[in-house]
Amino acid sequence: MKTFGIFLLLFVASASAQSSSSAYPIAVTVQGSSVVDVCNVSQGSSLDFMYMKLSVIIEGRHLELRENKPARNGILALGEYKAKLVTDKHEKPYLSDQVYKLQYPDGATERFTVTGETR
Repeated sequence: MKTFGIFLLLFVASASAQSSSSAYPIAVTVQGSSVVDVCNVSQGSSLDFMYMKLSVIIEGRHLELRENKPARNGILALGEYKAKLVTDKHEKPYLSDQVYKLQYPDGATERFTVTGETR
């Protein structure tokens, strides 16, 4: 009976790990991370906010990603992450609107919009 219990535990753990990796199937290499401070003055009022900007490689593409909400204090550690594509719009063949959801090692997720691409 103990053997069956251990087998069942290993099977459930393996299935959970596989479903997590299949939910975020895209490999992301974060090569640069910074926080950008934006100050916008318009009609007598100012708006000051910060967002995280990442330089990444996704499927061979060199992309710049922008966090979709105001940044916290700090930057994202460089390294390998998993992601999934949550928005992929192409109104014209030469225009794209893409949003990736990155998964952090602790399981937390964050949405980032593609704001640039280089070669």
